[in-house]
Amino acid sequence: MQTTVAQAETEEQEFNEFFNYVNFTLEDGNKLVIATTRPELLPACLAVFVHPDDERFTKYVGQTIITPIGGKVPILTDDKVKMDKGTGVVMCCSYGDETDVFWIKKYTLGEKIVIDRYGKMQNS
Repeated sequence: MQTTVAQAETEEQEFNEFFNYVNFTLEDGNKLVIATTRPELLPACLAVFVHPDDERFTKYVGQTIITPIGGKVPILTDDKVKMDKGTGVVMCCSYGDETDVFWIKKYTLGEKIVIDRYGKMQNS
């Protein structure tokens, strides 16, 4: 019936997920590995985030990175990134989760809609 569900109507549960480790490529050819539970959202990737205090990645901030499917996105910082989760590098996709929505609005990233109203992949 294509109705929506409000966040207030949901109950959060923890699940055992597994990370998919995906190689993104810097413009100089070096790789950054991103751990994601949502690889199907790669076509919707708008940016890559690292924590501003994470010394492993600060040298990459402001650069462009290439997704495994050829998209070019900026590397940005935000303190919502958890340095100890996954690889410490996070892709921001429209609309993966609440943090993605927050970053899309905060950094005016736009959107790439890749899942249609019927739950099918499109434009990818």
